Amino acid sequence: MNLEKAFNIAELKAKTREQNKGVDLETVNKEADKAEKAGYILVKRNEYNKARHSILNNVNMIHLLKSKYLTVAEGYLLLSIANLLRYDSNIIVDDNNVPMSVSDIAELFGKSREQTSRNVNQLIKKGIIHQYADPEETLTFGRVVSERILILNPELVYAGDRNKINHAMSVIAIQRDKLEKNKIYLPWKIWIKPKANYGQLYQRKTYLKLKKMIPIKGDV
Repeated sequence: MNLEKAFNIAELKAKTREQNKGVDLETVNKEADKAEKAGYILVKRNEYNKARHSILNNVNMIHLLKSKYLTVAEGYLLLSIANLLRYDSNIIVDDNNVPMSVSDIAELFGKSREQTSRNVNQLIKKGIIHQYADPEETLTFGRVVSERILILNPELVYAGDRNKINHAMSVIAIQRDKLEKNKIYLPWKIWIKPKANYGQLYQRKTYLKLKKMIPIKGDV
């Protein structure tokens, strides 16, 4: 499935779920008018403060640093691209919300493409960055034609609500968990409960219980 389509489907399901809570928007609008006349203002949550921001998982980041899993250059790149994430998907994007290539990242930070490519590939190998290429291109052309999409692991940094992690992003993080395979056991891990529209971060003890009881379904 195309990644953009997967994110859109996940977002649509989430919105549908919110709508099914029975919020009467007409009543909300009337109350908003009353509030405004009284000197207050009501703001829809997802419209509040659209400035780009990302939230570091401090516990996981400290664990990663203590493990000496990353080189200094890799750690610097991780912290740098943490400021370039598309809201609710963790795709590395430019100011126009367009996915950035390795060349774009190198140019932005004034580094050589070769050096940046080497560090990005190491972060991919270590499970810090996930890359996505549309499988339909491989089926059609026998190879990937477009630029790969780079996604920062949301267990370390997430541009959004950490209790409502994009479903498609969560599936990618769970199915491509190289940190766990490399014996980097983060204190907080992503999992998706049955019928949930979002993934969520759980403490390792809870994560291990969920992992044993509930198989993750889905593919991206």
